[in-house]
Amino acid sequence: MRIIKDISTVDDWFRLAPPAGGARHWVDGKSAKELAKAWCGRASAPAVPVELQELLSTHPDIDGAAFLEAIPEHKVAFDNIPGEPRNTDLVCIAERANQRIAISIEAKADEPFGELVANVLRTPPPSRRPERLERLCQALLGNQPGDLPGIGELRYQLFYGIAAALAYAGQVDASHALFVVHEFVTPNIKTRQIDANERDLQNFLSLLAPLTAPLGQRLHGPVRVPGNDYIPGHIPLYIGKVRTVTGANAA
Repeated sequence: MRIIKDISTVDDWFRLAPPAGGARHWVDGKSAKELAKAWCGRASAPAVPVELQELLSTHPDIDGAAFLEAIPEHKVAFDNIPGEPRNTDLVCIAERANQRIAISIEAKADEPFGELVANVLRTPPPSRRPERLERLCQALLGNQPGDLPGIGELRYQLFYGIAAALAYAGQVDASHALFVVHEFVTPNIKTRQIDANERDLQNFLSLLAPLTAPLGQRLHGPVRVPGNDYIPGHIPLYIGKVRTVTGANAA
């Protein structure tokens, strides 16, 4: 397994693939740097975190997948609306039985899953965020926001994160798409935000995949979405969450 741009260390990661917020977001205990540590700070060479490998082993469709490549801070377009594409924290290509698996990883410490949908829908022109959200609702849920009770309390980042995971899978001709939240519990973390993120993720999944049980430490799927020209509906989606406990919290 290789990380592109010859990234071998945490310092390489920041130099060659820094987070969108630059040094301001490159802080011990926060998700961007903790993700780099998880991949580059545990062995003499970059390695897939054991937590992620164990998660993949929990589903028969994905078990045994071998990682080939990882790309930090990868930009993924999931529609044709002008503006910044999705900046995925890390995408990976894996392979199982000659089938390509596209994995999109969303790293979180005590950062929230972005804005509330209600706030996005109230964004005034000339912003096209409400239009983007309407397209996402149609592609992922088969309905417009007004037809989805309680949608205003969901988190916008989960909509475009899932959409980009599927779009990326289509772009690399993958047969399976994975969206994985990698949660880091670090010293001085705000536990109430961790709890809020858990609720937000489960509330979103209750709408996307109503039969999905609480995530726990296993991979769920396949989930099928209606899709559109940019978000493939024919590629099965799998969703999971892993947790890494660091520092004093690991005791």
